[in-house]
Amino acid sequence: MKLTYFSPVPWDSYEQRPHYFVRDFLNAGGESVTWINPYPARLPNWRDLTRQDLRDPPLLLKRPPALRVLSPGSLPIDPLPGGSTVNEALFWRRLLDDLRREEPGGPTIVGIGRPTELALAALRTLTSAWSFYDAMDDFPEFYSGQSRAATARVELAIAKSVSRIFVSAGRLAEKFREAGPPVTLLPNAFDMSLLPPATARDAGSIRVGFVGCIGSWFDWEATGRLACAINPVPVTLVGPIASQPPGALPPNIDLQPRCPQPDAVRWLADFSAGLIPFLRNTLTASIDPIKYYQYRGAGLPVLTTRFGDMAARGEGEDTYFIDDPAGPLAAFERSQRRRLPADDVLRFRIANDWAERFRMTRIWQTR
Repeated sequence: MKLTYFSPVPWDSYEQRPHYFVRDFLNAGGESVTWINPYPARLPNWRDLTRQDLRDPPLLLKRPPALRVLSPGSLPIDPLPGGSTVNEALFWRRLLDDLRREEPGGPTIVGIGRPTELALAALRTLTSAWSFYDAMDDFPEFYSGQSRAATARVELAIAKSVSRIFVSAGRLAEKFREAGPPVTLLPNAFDMSLLPPATARDAGSIRVGFVGCIGSWFDWEATGRLACAINPVPVTLVGPIASQPPGALPPNIDLQPRCPQPDAVRWLADFSAGLIPFLRNTLTASIDPIKYYQYRGAGLPVLTTRFGDMAARGEGEDTYFIDDPAGPLAAFERSQRRRLPADDVLRFRIANDWAERFRMTRIWQTR
């Protein structure tokens, strides 16, 4: 069996859910994968001219021998009337013809990780054994105006046409429940092999930390309230800032630049709690953050706002809410009282590693 996968992220980027999806396919006996890199599928805006420093640094990830990566050309006009027709005529026709010519070589699965006109065109023109849409985010909510409406239309068409739908969060399962195909909740996970050996965390330095992109979903106000409440305990934010703070920050907030993935993991050893301060809105309502699994796999308690799938977690899962009525100081103090034994950390790692997540879901054995 072969897999043609339309990815939401480039292959040469930090390894995310799509990378583990295709690696698991190959580990399960898949013959080969054709990975289609994403292209600009929304209308550009003025912020795109200022985001060069926020883009992922060039990476050259190791490619399995059975993987090939293609980067389709396009103009950023998909949402415009006739825009996809122009792109297909100028850029996509040859790609689709090449993919069709490969079909006699064996049965193929068509997988879609991002709703685009090119993915929809492939779904309609390629002959596949079966197909799936993996919704790891509520993609239309990232956009506005015409781009948002166009993405929602394409996503619905894809959802109604595939054989199966996988979703990363409970809200997404509700969204696609009436689309037609079976919907499978496949929560996020983390590659626990990136972490050092599991050990009991000692009562060392106290520091709250966040690692990742600080985007429009980041709750600066909740972060500021937490920092003020626990001052002088440092609150370290590591990563590129795409959404600037609304004003002056408390003095104990420590901003650190983006860093390579191995360095991001090493930062966790300096934290006594991991922070996930996201806004509560329609975008974050459909998020099951990978940071949760990363922090917990590192043996850290999690300080968070009540958004998305995080809202259903609690102290039994070492999750403490900084926006509860009791206030951020109470959440912080509770998070620091418990030290997880190494055995508990190890059990969490085993249960929430990507390999185990795919094994339990058995996505390649059923259709």
